[in-house]
Order: sequence, then C-alpha cells, then structure tokens
Amino acid sequence: CPYSFLSENCINIHQTIVNDNDEFPVNKKFKSDGQLSLPCICGKIAKLSKKQQYSWENFLSICTQCSRSIHKKCLIQNENNPELFICPYCEQRLTDNHQLLSTGATLIIAPAAIIDQWIEEIDKHLDCSLNIYMYEGIVNKIPVPDRYFLAKQDFIFCSYENLKKDIHHNEICSKEHHSTRTQVRKYEYLISPLLRLKFWRLVLDEAQ
Repeated sequence: CPYSFLSENCINIHQTIVNDNDEFPVNKKFKSDGQLSLPCICGKIAKLSKKQQYSWENFLSICTQCSRSIHKKCLIQNENNPELFICPYCEQRLTDNHQLLSTGATLIIAPAAIIDQWIEEIDKHLDCSLNIYMYEGIVNKIPVPDRYFLAKQDFIFCSYENLKKDIHHNEICSKEHHSTRTQVRKYEYLISPLLRLKFWRLVLDEAQ
C-alpha cells in the first residue's frame, strides 16, 4: 500500500524554516539529534487505527510539501483535493505574508455578548442568502479556518476577546519564535488567517 506510512507509528521528518536572506525561500533542516514528527494543528501527531487506514482519506489530509498529516476535522478549507493540499504552515511559508489576500467580506469586531444580535439584525433586514462565519481565533480552537475559506464569506464576526489573543499570532511574532542554534521549537508558529486578509469593510462596535 503506498500509504502504509499512515500507520500508528507515523513517519518522522525534519521540520523546516525559511531562510529569509535568500532571494527565494530555501528550506533548512532544524539541527537535532533525532528526527522530529510534524504535528497537526491541534498539536497531536496524526494517528490512525488499523481499521481507519483502509479509508485514511476520510480522516487525514497529507501536505504535498512537507508530508505533514492534518486531521480533516481540524481544518476548514474550500478545496478538498488531496493531490493539491498544502498545510497552513507550508502555505504561510511559501507565500509573501506582506501580500494580503483581498476579500469582499465585512469584518465586524464586537463584544461577544452582542454578536448574536448582529446576526439576527442581518437576517431580519437582508433578504438574501449570505455566508456568515463566527471566527473564534486559533488559540486553543479547533477547527481552524484557512484564509481562503474566510475570503469566501460575506460577514465575519470576531469578538474583541478573541482578536486580542489572535493579534499576537502575526508574522513578526512568527519570526521571533523561530528555532535558534541552541534551542529547537517543538511546534511551528501559525499566523492567524484573519491577519492575512484585506477586508472590504471593517466595523468596530462599541470600540473603546
């Protein structure tokens, strides 16, 4: 079976980082005595039971760049083509994070207590089918939406509390948390998909 590596003992491969000094990004292996397994977004190494191995594509997506196994229940995305899947870590590494993805969505930041009221008013006054998504952040939240999924929404709601947590998951913090020569990071730093979008309209309700 070509996917026999999806057994309970998953394959171990080196994590990679970007060499920002080169004109084109080049992967560099972390210096480590042993090999490092690449965890899913949830922080766990993806494992399948013997029964699940026969239908692994229903449970896992395999990154075509780093071979990382991502639980399908942990990531919300538009496309679901296993031959083209790129995990969020490789996607943010291979793209220019200074180039924001433009979207026609409206981002509404409001206190958590009144977001339901916002949604009720939209349903009441707009007589059309709209894509509305409640963004809860990436800190200890599963599943995590990718930015292409968010870009397809009409309205995205986020509370100030969740935005406060997400704001630290940006490109600058990602570079500051890279591994050093003497210390290897156990997990890669995921940049918030909300911070990688250029919204058509931004609404701040009860901002202080």
